[in-house]
This record gives sequence, structure tokens and C-alpha cells, in this order.
Amino acid sequence: MSDYDGHDRRTPNGAYREIAREAVRETFKAVGADVDNPLELQKDFAHLRGHRCAREQAGKTVRRTLITVAVSSALGGAWLLLKDQLPGR
Repeated sequence: MSDYDGHDRRTPNGAYREIAREAVRETFKAVGADVDNPLELQKDFAHLRGHRCAREQAGKTVRRTLITVAVSSALGGAWLLLKDQLPGR
């Protein structure tokens, strides 16, 4: 194995970094992101996060409201049934 030159045949780390950078740029461009303006891209992601958080909060509010309505309806129905069963009516 005297002719093995493994280290010399390997691609330098800088080449891998460049390949990875180009792949990320192409991926972001494919989904319509402006990779040349990173501050605007960060604002876009922050805006999307705001929408997601608002949607999650709205979902929680709807669930709480539905639970409150269901419990109130059940208690009201139980009260009406019990009220009819009370003596003197």
C-alpha cells in the first residue's frame, strides 16, 4: 500500500462548504426566498412565526369556548331535569 495517497485525494473542507452553501441558496430560491437580502428573509420568518402563534392561540380559545359551552349546557340541562323532580311542582 505504498501508493495510497488518501489525504491528497480527499476534497478540501472549503469545497464541501461551498457545495453546501450553493445547495442552500438554490433551495431557498426554489421556495421563493430572497437569499440576497438576509434581513428581509429573517423578517419574513418572524412574520410567519407570528401567524403560526396567532393560529395556535385562536385554536386554544376556540377549544376553551367549546368546552365552556358544553359544560354550561350540561349543567343547565341537569338543573332543568332536577328542578322538575323537586316536590311542590
